[in-house]
Amino acid sequence: MKPRTIGLYLIIVHLLLSCGTQRMKKDDAERSLKVLNSDLINFGDQVSKSIDLNVWAFLLKHNDAPIPFYKNSNNFISVKNFRFNEMRGIYKWKTESNTFEKTGVSEHIVIFPFDEQNTSLQFILYDFQSKQVSSGEPFPTKIKIAITEDSNELYSLAYQAKLSDGMPETINLEMEGTGYEMKGEFLRTRDGDNGKLMVDYSFRYRMKTLIETHLDCTIGYSRLGYFFNTINIDQKLFDHEITGKIDYASIDPTADDYPASFNSKSKVAMFEKYKGKVGEVILASTENGELNDSFVRYSDKSAVRIGDILPGFDKLMNLKY
Repeated sequence: MKPRTIGLYLIIVHLLLSCGTQRMKKDDAERSLKVLNSDLINFGDQVSKSIDLNVWAFLLKHNDAPIPFYKNSNNFISVKNFRFNEMRGIYKWKTESNTFEKTGVSEHIVIFPFDEQNTSLQFILYDFQSKQVSSGEPFPTKIKIAITEDSNELYSLAYQAKLSDGMPETINLEMEGTGYEMKGEFLRTRDGDNGKLMVDYSFRYRMKTLIETHLDCTIGYSRLGYFFNTINIDQKLFDHEITGKIDYASIDPTADDYPASFNSKSKVAMFEKYKGKVGEVILASTENGELNDSFVRYSDKSAVRIGDILPGFDKLMNLKY
């Protein structure tokens, strides 16, 4: 590379770095988060219209559906004590009786979810295995699912997990649906009373990566399980990024002002690509002072709860519910 070319390259790099690290004024930061929230809502609206997610929503609505999952009282998906071999067969939803009736035999669990509305749409659970973790709850170790219509596969889920010491050691997940693709990996290691934990997650929609997460953690072990010492965060969300480190080992869990202890031992910030720093991500008490929640602190030191300025997160989290 010629000296003049090298100089031009360094200038460009400097400009990009300075654009990415400059701190936004409060008005610009608020506008940036409103754009992100709009992106989340629009994305949620598009994805929620897909046939595959509507099938999931219908099945999770009925706790007696012949699947190993159900919606608990907190609207999270939980795992049943489910005996796959005993449940294998063909099921059809019957509107008049409001139940799934077993109508035939199969090596798998085949569900026709919408009565006579669409007789070619099938939810197929090819395999499901689980083991109990240290808490006594069932934990899935193998899942294979497909949703098909007229022999065309609309959705697929392949999941494999391995347990060690009564806890997940590895998890690998691949899911594809209508225009989207999700991949996830979890890896936990142990060396005596210490270890590491790594999480990678990505979500692509229409060939574009919208969400990409990487967590690098150091952990310690006790008789009850493991606990976090440090968490390194790198979270990309559309054109925004959350990066930083939380030093849990140095945070005093009994401190009178726990948020202050947490914030003094953690450094997490949110950026918008090419535009600069939106603000710091901090822990603070809610209005009644009884609970702590995540906030974004702007350049003028004012702060807003993330859930208030990004309600699109809640919409995304509840797509299947």
